Amino acid sequence: MSHDLTSVRAGGYDTCEPSLLPASEVARLLSLSIRTLWRLDSAGKLPSAIQVGHSKRWRRNELDDWMNSGCPPRSQWRWEEIRRLRKSCVQ
Repeated sequence: MSHDLTSVRAGGYDTCEPSLLPASEVARLLSLSIRTLWRLDSAGKLPSAIQVGHSKRWRRNELDDWMNSGCPPRSQWRWEEIRRLRKSCVQ
């Protein structure tokens, strides 16, 4: 079984974390129950998920940026713009 992995540098060590998280991992990351996670998703209070087969997955790096930005509702969340600006500053 293969996983979509991205290399992350943390504490001086290279670690691998899944770049797409299932609902159970997102709920754990946000300290929520699965039911509350789905309720917030339905209400548009989480970043958009990606449909993978019959399940939803969330981008780990997008969730990190979203939390660092104060967890704005989906209607105000502009992750693609943030990514684009970050890339233009690095180049």
